Amino acid sequence: MENLYKMNSKNKYLILFALLLISSNLYSQKSMKIEDAIAIGLKNNYDIQLGKIDVNISKTNNTAGNAGMNPNINLNVIPTYTLYNTHLEYSNGNISDNSANGTFALTSGVGLNWTVFDGFKMFVTKERLNEIEKLGELSYQNTIQNAVANITTAFYDIIRQKQILKNIQEIKSLAKERLIINETRFSSGLSAKTDLLQTQIDYNTHCENELLQENTIKEAKRNLLELINFNEQDIEIDGEFVFSEIDSVASEKAVLENNYQLSILQKQMEIAKLSVKETEALDLPTISLNAGYNFNITQTSTGLVNYNRGTGPQIGAVLTYPIYLGGNITRQQDIANLNYISYKLEYDQIKAKLKNDFANALANYNTQKKLLKIEAETKLFAKENLFLSIERLKLSQTTSLELRDAQLMYENSLTRFSNIGYNLKAVETKLKLLMGKLQ
Repeated sequence: MENLYKMNSKNKYLILFALLLISSNLYSQKSMKIEDAIAIGLKNNYDIQLGKIDVNISKTNNTAGNAGMNPNINLNVIPTYTLYNTHLEYSNGNISDNSANGTFALTSGVGLNWTVFDGFKMFVTKERLNEIEKLGELSYQNTIQNAVANITTAFYDIIRQKQILKNIQEIKSLAKERLIINETRFSSGLSAKTDLLQTQIDYNTHCENELLQENTIKEAKRNLLELINFNEQDIEIDGEFVFSEIDSVASEKAVLENNYQLSILQKQMEIAKLSVKETEALDLPTISLNAGYNFNITQTSTGLVNYNRGTGPQIGAVLTYPIYLGGNITRQQDIANLNYISYKLEYDQIKAKLKNDFANALANYNTQKKLLKIEAETKLFAKENLFLSIERLKLSQTTSLELRDAQLMYENSLTRFSNIGYNLKAVETKLKLLMGKLQ
């Protein structure tokens, strides 16, 4: 008895361990919400990573030295060795021939060149570099907004596909119930075999649709994981459609003030205007200071002086005034002005387009909200109609064909409801993207 008790105790522990192992496997699949997907995407998305590199490049380029404000200091060392033959004929008639004579010369020095005035171009250039850095930040934020919009749309597409799968499974269950009813009716001689066969075909079709929809969900999930650059496949997407209220007046104002695409074009206009100022400075004189310390040595085996050494500082200035450079200054000024006009026209064009896009998106948003409300009622009516048809078929008060039509109406209503919910979320995301308010 004691041994039996020990064996039972061991079995209890084994069973407990097995249950724990099974439960751990059941809950090993991780759940991902929309907040998780966006957080992972902000960290891993390739476009965001590339955008961050562009921001760092613009920051690195924004220096006083790159604007031409700092002096240039160079160390020059020039050693030279010359080997040559000499033939000398003097006035007294003497002739001297020397072969393979060598001369060694060393020139070195530290030189400084500093442009102290260039028509204020360097200050305009520094301001332009500041604006380019700001442009990089705006472009980076725009990249983030677009990435979040794409992630959000992809995430809720999975939610939609999962809802559709649930709808298919519900309809499949109802089709199974209809199949059982028709089998009973056929066995009792109350219906023709064609009704039974049609019901079996419908049920098989729903089984096929279930398999196809499961594959659609897998594809949609892979699309999302690619967007957020996440390799782990064993992820369960968890969420439901939650909608925000959009204020039309405040939203239109936000589009004109916060839209990143519009802000980028506005910044490009400012940069183009600074480029115009840079080219205008080309008409003014440039003053540069030169300073240095030189060290020269010359050593030769021929001549009156065999060794020569010289050291000393030097300082000077250069004034350059452009008189005529083949029309290049005028050409650069014309191109800079044309670039500014081009950005201004593009800004006005995009501004008008954004107003139109916002009006269309807002109208679509309001329409989808109304459709969702109507379809929610239609879904309830179609469901009630279907269950009444099932009960009527059981009582032989309706035909299998009428029940099939009721089932099809309910199925279509479920699909429309899921699609409208997704469309509403997608257009809401677009509105927030236009407003620059995607978090």
